[in-house]
Amino acid sequence: MNTWVKYTDDFNKAYPDTEITLLSVLSKRFKEETVVQMLIAAKKVPSTENLAVKIQAEQAKLWLSKGKTPAEVLALLHLGKQENSLFSNPLFTAWIEYTDEYNKIYFGTRNTAIPALKAYYNDDVLAKMILAAKKNPSTSSLSKRMYDELVRSWSTNKLAPQLVFSVSNLHKTGDRVLEQPLFSVWLRYLVAYSDANPRAKVTLLSQLSNIYGGNRLSKLLISAEKVPSTKRLASDLLSTQLQGWLTTKKDPVEVFFLLGVQGTAKNSVPNVLYQNYNAAFKQLKK
Repeated sequence: MNTWVKYTDDFNKAYPDTEITLLSVLSKRFKEETVVQMLIAAKKVPSTENLAVKIQAEQAKLWLSKGKTPAEVLALLHLGKQENSLFSNPLFTAWIEYTDEYNKIYFGTRNTAIPALKAYYNDDVLAKMILAAKKNPSTSSLSKRMYDELVRSWSTNKLAPQLVFSVSNLHKTGDRVLEQPLFSVWLRYLVAYSDANPRAKVTLLSQLSNIYGGNRLSKLLISAEKVPSTKRLASDLLSTQLQGWLTTKKDPVEVFFLLGVQGTAKNSVPNVLYQNYNAAFKQLKK
């Protein structure tokens, strides 16, 4: 890098009327991707760090003037394979700033960060990266923005909650789904979707029932009730489920099997729930 700096300085002294920049010199001799990597390497060296930062700023302005999209810049910066360190990478922050500047100049293009990132990271991986970054004070602010953009991208594409559940790979987490960090992300989207589509009458219970079926869902909720972090939500869902069965007058015999009562102790949760349901069902007939 120092060699090219000297070359540029010598040229400008010899030909002051045709002044050149170091970026223009490097760009004529190397491919764009190579220049990017040279600057990244130069930033890691104390003696060339400030110079590299200055040239990168010039480079960003040049890209903006040429209309280079955030997706193209993301590829040039090699930010597509950094699952464990993306949010802490200074280049990622610089890229986010570039995306903002691009959208100011090319208003209406809606080039948010999420669509570009999705070319490299699946929704569930991206969501996990965002949640991990929220725990770090230095990246929490940026992660909140990405969190909002991710949920907004699902809304913009009008994805059904069940589809988001699937692309988030929550269906692969077994009966401990309520404990998963990604479940809270999905739940937030579900609420947003329900608010935007009131006629769809989408509820958490209806979605989970469609995904798991009544029998498996009941067992899942009964298990979740034993976990402190999910006890309240599981209890609320079980109560709503039982109330729904009462409203539709579901036969107690069917409820017996849905709750998985057979073979359990009299004081077990499934048995107690069934006894309560059976008693309430009998009251309906009076």
